[in-house]
This record gives sequence, structure tokens and C-alpha cells, in this order.
Amino acid sequence: MSPRPARFLAALAALVIAATLLPAGPAEAAARRYASCAALQKTYANGVATSKRAAAAPAIHPPKVSASLYAANRTLDRDRDGVVCERARPTKDQVFAAAMADAGNPDAALYRGADPAALGRYGAAVCALVAAKKGNLPATLTAMWQRSAPPVTDRGDAFTLGAAVTVYCPKYLP
Repeated sequence: MSPRPARFLAALAALVIAATLLPAGPAEAAARRYASCAALQKTYANGVATSKRAAAAPAIHPPKVSASLYAANRTLDRDRDGVVCERARPTKDQVFAAAMADAGNPDAALYRGADPAALGRYGAAVCALVAAKKGNLPATLTAMWQRSAPPVTDRGDAFTLGAAVTVYCPKYLP
């Protein structure tokens, strides 16, 4: 045998031996078992999914995908959807309610603790008004929101309009 193929075979044998002797990478390492979702979410804030398909659920924040980590913690998957300790994405109504209760809103105190679904009905109605472009939009909104519970004040109209359009119908943003 010539020296060239012999060196190639020796190098190949060394690679095979090295690959079998090296420790496994993080994906193959023993998956850690967590006692609770709170403990798991300290490391994986959005939870852990068994597969990319399970992780693709639109109602959750994107979790880490690891079959071995999921298997080690499958008892924490209460709804058996293939994702342990997932964090739900907030609904549009929840996002709008949070914006309305934000310190930047002059009427924020009125909205702290308000029902997101009730606020959402008014926020979503803005899109229909903006789409129709009927009459004086600020006056129409003021009249509508003053009948709402809690009522919007004149000083909060601009904030409310901006928040509603941003959340429910961003296509109307400039």
C-alpha cells in the first residue's frame, strides 16, 4: 500500500475513534428534569416543545424545541399539546387593555383592572369608523367612548385612537 492511502486511512480511523470518545454535545446530554413550570421558565421562559410542529402553535410564544428536554419534563405538560410550560400570547383585547392602563394614557387610572373584552369591543369598533371615514372621527369616537364604561375623557381620545388603530387595524397607520 502506498503512503498516501495509508495516511488517509489512519486519519479516518483517528476521526472515528475521536468521535466515539468525545463527550456528547448539549443536544445529546442528559436532559434536566425541572420540579415545576416556574423553575423551567427561569431557564426557558417560553417553555419547551417536543417538535417544531408543536412549537408552531399561534397562541403561544415560540418555545425551545428539544425532544429530550420535553421527555424529561412531560409531566408538566398539563394540556398534552406537546409543549411544557408554554406562555400564552396575549390577545389583542389584552394588549389594548394594557395600553389603555399604561402610564402614558391620561385616562390610565380609569382602565386599570377593566375587562379586556369590554374594552376590546370599543377598540375594535375604531377600525370600522376609520375604514368608513364618516364625519368627524374624533367627535364620533368621543361620543362613543363617553357612553362606554369607564368613559374616555377628551384628553384621552388621541391616545385611545392611536392605541386602538395600532392594535386592531395597523393597516391604517401612516
